[in-house]
Amino acid sequence: MIDSITLKGVASYSADTPATFQTNGKKVNLFYGLNGSGKSTLGKFLQSIDDEKYTNCLMVPLQQQEDILVYNQDFIRNNFYEIPDFQGVFTLSETNHAVELAIEQATTELTNIEKEEESIQKKITSKRRDIAIEEESLKESIWKSKIKYERTELNFCLDGFKRKDTFLQKVKLSKGDTTATFDSLIAEAKELSGQDGVLKPSLPQITFDVSELEASPILSEIIVGSKDSYLSSLIEKMNNSDWVKTGLSYLKQDEPCPFCQQDLNTSIIEAIEQLFDDTYQSKQDEIKILYERYQAVINKIESTLSTSIYTFDNELNDYGFESKKDLLISTLKSNLKQLEDKHINLSKVVKLTDTSPYSEDVNLALSMIQADIDIFNKKITNKKSHLNRITNCFWSILSAQSHALISAAESKVNDINLQIDALREQLKINKESEAEQKSVIIENRKKITNIDLSISKINQQLSDLGLLGFQIEKTSDDEQRYRIIRTDGKGEDVYNSLSEGEKTLISFLYFLECSTGTVTEESAVVLNRRIIVIDDPISSLSHNYVYDIASLIHHKVLQAEFKQVFVLTHNLFFFHELLMLKSPRGCPSGYKLYRVTKSKFSQIKDLKRDELQNDYQMYWQIIIDCKSNPDYAHMLPNAMRNILEHYFNFIHKKEALKQALETLGESESEFKPLFRYINRGSHSDSINLIDFEGIDIDKYISKFQQVFEATGFEDHYYNMMGLEKPIIPAISEVVSKDFEAKLIK
Repeated sequence: MIDSITLKGVASYSADTPATFQTNGKKVNLFYGLNGSGKSTLGKFLQSIDDEKYTNCLMVPLQQQEDILVYNQDFIRNNFYEIPDFQGVFTLSETNHAVELAIEQATTELTNIEKEEESIQKKITSKRRDIAIEEESLKESIWKSKIKYERTELNFCLDGFKRKDTFLQKVKLSKGDTTATFDSLIAEAKELSGQDGVLKPSLPQITFDVSELEASPILSEIIVGSKDSYLSSLIEKMNNSDWVKTGLSYLKQDEPCPFCQQDLNTSIIEAIEQLFDDTYQSKQDEIKILYERYQAVINKIESTLSTSIYTFDNELNDYGFESKKDLLISTLKSNLKQLEDKHINLSKVVKLTDTSPYSEDVNLALSMIQADIDIFNKKITNKKSHLNRITNCFWSILSAQSHALISAAESKVNDINLQIDALREQLKINKESEAEQKSVIIENRKKITNIDLSISKINQQLSDLGLLGFQIEKTSDDEQRYRIIRTDGKGEDVYNSLSEGEKTLISFLYFLECSTGTVTEESAVVLNRRIIVIDDPISSLSHNYVYDIASLIHHKVLQAEFKQVFVLTHNLFFFHELLMLKSPRGCPSGYKLYRVTKSKFSQIKDLKRDELQNDYQMYWQIIIDCKSNPDYAHMLPNAMRNILEHYFNFIHKKEALKQALETLGESESEFKPLFRYINRGSHSDSINLIDFEGIDIDKYISKFQQVFEATGFEDHYYNMMGLEKPIIPAISEVVSKDFEAKLIK
């Protein structure tokens, strides 16, 4: 038994959103839908489930095609069109208890085998569902990695893999070793994208030479005043010539000594000044020049290293450049301070620090930074290849991180597949047993089957339906085929002379015989294995035959021992009859109802019996639906015509309708074709075609409303449209309500 059917990407069914319905284990499934809604596609799918155009459609569990028999236009075309005769139907006709017992036992065994097969198929379906759940769980788990990195600099690595299935496949296939990390790839990608193709400038080495200044001999000299002064021995003994030199500037004539605050005579002042002669002064000037040169070097170095070229962002490793630069400058400034001290205190011996190791450290750091810049610039120059490398590393890391998760999932799936293989082996054994039992049925049926009984049944049913002008007979004694003949013996091409309704009737009666028989002696007929599909059997019939066909289907199909039945129709009366024959109210036990609708795409939805509307109500519903759904526009004129025919025929106001349509047609020339179309009736003559493409729905409904207003029955229009009614004339109200009550009843 079919549990569910999914239609997708075929005919009027969406390629993106599948239409799925569940049978809930019901044997009888009745479908109602307007013409063009998508019913026939369901029948055609069940008729040709292996056709490649139904690749995206699904039947659960899968049934053998040989067990599905479909009545539709294809069946009629394949069996009756352009052929002088058609295959006979082999049915049981003789009584042979031994043969019947053998067939019964084989049929029972087949039923048991089928139950076991269904059980196995359900297990396989369940296992496949487990695989799907496992695969979906794996997809979701791996997908989280995509979400984690899609808003980072590595988002470009995800291009082309932003669907869960393709993302998982990429992770599975991306094998490879790499020492990179996601953080390092993010940093590298940020460099490449952030620079926007701009190369980093090169870093010049700092060049200066202060070794001569730092090793100057004068720095180790003890510079004191001249020995020509009689005070020189005293000053030397006191070792305070720098102090005296500093105080010399404070010596002035006629003022006390700045040292002892005693009056000084001229000879003492001269003696002090004689201490600091030209030699002393030249030494001091030499130290001053040394200081100034050293100061200039420091200023140049500081100025150079403070330029933007030596300022690095956080993404570039500076290899300690900043600290080494600071240490170099601080050492230079420390030496400068000692030179300043020497200039002030010439007698002081100073030793400057050798700064060459510090400058070498700075240049070493610059060399290492330059090496990184060279690498970066090379990447920028060949950006695409580096981005490709980053992408490959990204997927390799992701694959490595996901390896355990993927392996665990694949291991589970492999185990489940092994279980499925074992179940398939059981099915294979069952199929062999099934073939054996079918062989028993076939061999025994040959002994008691022929096509004569089916001929008799079809002819009797034709007679019961009042079709007495033709019947079927065997083509000859040695051929197991039928042909249609006239009862009066006239004419040879009988089939092509039949009306469409007569062709439909005889083809359907033939189908009913096929459903319980077989067109070849080499087939085994097991009713409880057959699924019967009947698509609109009254599409070309008058209403006189609706009850007869419904009764035939009820007794010969729905009440028979078939495995499952699907009946599809556009006719509400026929749909009601199938239900009424089983139960006067509610949904009969073992039945399930569906509605097939089409807006942009077809949909199949469950239907409750109390949701059914009669034909008259359905035509009004089409008009209401057209106001919100332009896809129904092509149905609007026909719905209008049927409503007006039903209503005005019922209230015996056909002449009033005709007069109103003629009057409106004269005053509304734009809509004259519509009014003429409505006024002609459904089948007034053999030419009944009209083109209403591109109609203005609101205007057409407005003209439809005017028909009711012109005849005095606008109250009925408002009521059926679900609109607020104006003041209604008493006579119209009585007639309208009486009509509505009787129609709906």
